[in-house]
This record gives sequence, structure tokens and C-alpha cells, in this order.
Amino acid sequence: MIEELVSTVIFGAETLALVALVVWGRWVGKQLGGGWRVASYLPIVAIMLQFAGICGTAAMLVGAFDSVASADAARRATVLARGIADAMNVTAIAVLVAVVLAIASAVLFAIGTAKVRAARGPREG
Repeated sequence: MIEELVSTVIFGAETLALVALVVWGRWVGKQLGGGWRVASYLPIVAIMLQFAGICGTAAMLVGAFDSVASADAARRATVLARGIADAMNVTAIAVLVAVVLAIASAVLFAIGTAKVRAARGPREG
């Protein structure tokens, strides 16, 4: 029960952070134009990868349990372990790529924000 709540909160916080990156990226893209507008879509790709990783994991887990049903008794544990490991690898790869995209987006948007501030000049007062 607690584990499900914690994972839901973490997933929600990660999604909220990615949505905040989308808003920040759209602002930078609007201010600078050009390729910066395209860069604002990087967090959206990260969100889609996150959901694709979850869907891929669920599909692979279903496949793992289906393969156990057709395996002989001596190999069931091995087949199940292999299927679960493959499903977790899909999750790990999708989350890793999503996190790298999110970090790259944050760095890129920070650079863009610095360019916007430099173009506006020093603040008065």
C-alpha cells in the first residue's frame, strides 16, 4: 500500500517537473524563436518516453506470465525471471533516456534564459 503511494507520488512529481519544463521551454522558445521553439518539445518527448516505458513494462510482464503458462514445470522459474528482467530493462532504459532529456532540457532552457536576460540588458533600480 505504502509502496504504491510512494511510487505514485514520485511519478506525479516527475510528470509535474516535466510539465514545468515544457512551460519554461515554451517561454524561452517564444522569446528567442527559431530552433529554440523546437527545443521546447524535448520535455514532451521525455513525458512520452516515460509513458511508453510504463506501457512496455506492463506488456512485457503480461508476456512473461503468459510464457510461464506454456513452459514445463522445470523451466517456469527461469522463464518468469527472464521475462521480468526484460520488462525491468525496458523500464530502466526508458527512464534513463527520459531523465537525460529532462536534464538536457533544463540546461538548454537555462542557457536560453541567460540569453534572454542578456538581450534585455541590466535591470534598473
